[in-house]
Amino acid sequence: MPETQLLTRDSRIYVAGHRGLVGAAIVRRLEETGCRNLLLRTRAELDLRDQAVVSRFFAEHQPQFVFLAAAKVGGILANATQPAEFLYENLAIQTNVIHSAWKHGTQKLLFLGSSCIYPKLAPQPIKDEYLLTGRLLGIWDVVDPIFWTETPSEAPCAPTSLGFPAEQPTSADRSTEADRVS
Repeated sequence: MPETQLLTRDSRIYVAGHRGLVGAAIVRRLEETGCRNLLLRTRAELDLRDQAVVSRFFAEHQPQFVFLAAAKVGGILANATQPAEFLYENLAIQTNVIHSAWKHGTQKLLFLGSSCIYPKLAPQPIKDEYLLTGRLLGIWDVVDPIFWTETPSEAPCAPTSLGFPAEQPTSADRSTEADRVS
């Protein structure tokens, strides 16, 4: 594996999602610091859901640094009414970019996941200063009323009823690679 270099003004930097809120802010900051080799592609120019297209882009341009801020977005109602579509497309985007970055020798990748950051009970219309000031609106606040009437812990599709632990396992609970192989 090649030694990681520091990001410089001449580094080849790919910002996936450069037209979105976060991606555009990253591009502005990179430009302000004098970065001159930004690789920017619109969705029409580079469909990140297409593995072969993404791999060709990485093979041709060999980005050294990647900021992954691309995603299918649509707001709370769209996420609640089309959860499988959002999950599928976002997993495809993330998987294709991360795998191609690894496969083609990208030195560093910053993956920016997202979730709702609006306080559940914030006054409307929401102002910037309200962000991260209270209990966050979680996906279950939206999904619960749509998918079941019971409380989530009693519902047939609740994470715990599907065998997922309510809490993350500790390191003592995790098996080692040697344990899984034998």
